[in-house]
Amino acid sequence: MSWFYLSFFAIYSAMHAALYLRLRPLLPAFRGRWAVALLFAALMVLAPFFARLSEREGHHALAWTWAVVAYWWMGLCALGFLNALLSWLVQGGLTLLKAWTPLAVPDLGPRFFAAAVLTLTLALTAFGAWEAGSPRLERLAMTTDKLPAGRERVVVALVSDVHLSIMTTQRRLRALVELVAAQHPDLVVSSGDMIDGTLFQQDDLAALWAALKPPLGKFAVTGNHEFYIGLDTALAYLDRCGFTVLRGQAVSPGGVLALAGVDDPAFPGARAEEARALDAVSPGLYTILLKHRPSVEAASLGRLDLQLSGHTHGGQVFPFNYVTGAVYPMQEGLYRLGKGTSLYTSRGSGTWGPPLRIGSPPEVTVIEIKRQ
Repeated sequence: MSWFYLSFFAIYSAMHAALYLRLRPLLPAFRGRWAVALLFAALMVLAPFFARLSEREGHHALAWTWAVVAYWWMGLCALGFLNALLSWLVQGGLTLLKAWTPLAVPDLGPRFFAAAVLTLTLALTAFGAWEAGSPRLERLAMTTDKLPAGRERVVVALVSDVHLSIMTTQRRLRALVELVAAQHPDLVVSSGDMIDGTLFQQDDLAALWAALKPPLGKFAVTGNHEFYIGLDTALAYLDRCGFTVLRGQAVSPGGVLALAGVDDPAFPGARAEEARALDAVSPGLYTILLKHRPSVEAASLGRLDLQLSGHTHGGQVFPFNYVTGAVYPMQEGLYRLGKGTSLYTSRGSGTWGPPLRIGSPPEVTVIEIKRQ
């Protein structure tokens, strides 16, 4: 974990340095400007840790303030850093054209590029905030001959990576829950990272989930963030939300289908759970495996029909999808794996860190399983 923190400090500090260098022509000139900028950058780099520390100590208002400042600035800084890199590439290209070709290349100074970076960053942040608050409905149709007699279809609603936290507003969660309820699902499932932090334990947020009562119930599995905040705390809150958590277990809601669930690999011993859970599946039923990360065990192919995962957020903000895609190639959408097994990876229904999404809108997935 220490390597993670060291990497975070180094990368985030470098992003601040690059952003300062790019925007410096727009900053007011005064003695000690660099010192003020350095102090501000240091505060912003440490702000996420101040938010977590305040949260852990029970200082709710202070934690909320630090979190809002830390994560909105993190989004601005990340986008500004990417735009600064792009501007230097454009500036370098124009310089080469001017030196090596007879073309009339416009003489755009540092102040122009600084203003362009600032304008584009603010515009992208506004768009990202809008997209993060606009969940899309994704529909998936699956056919099977494994539904019990008299049952023509089952509708499953999938949410993933909601990340309930001190940044979550009741308005935003209500919109998500209402979108799920409007699909009239028979079953609601969560593929992990429902919660993030400790101040998510607000009765109003839990009550919104608890009021959702699909006929076949609500089920969830743990994600890595449930591990980070503490298993007992996470399980207690998921129970308040009305979710049954599957930990290496299998159930048959209403005898309609089989549902298995495993812990995230962040939990010790999680890898052994999948085989145990699938061993407990009622034979002959359409089988769904809830698994937070979109990784597939070769031994499980043919033993389940559909794996539902999340974790990647689809990259959340372009172009970070190339980073998440390098680690999890099956990071978004439906994948046919062979032996009658498929994987669906959700882009997630919330956000982690900056409350922004660009090129990867949040989703609620409706899976309609029909008789073949």
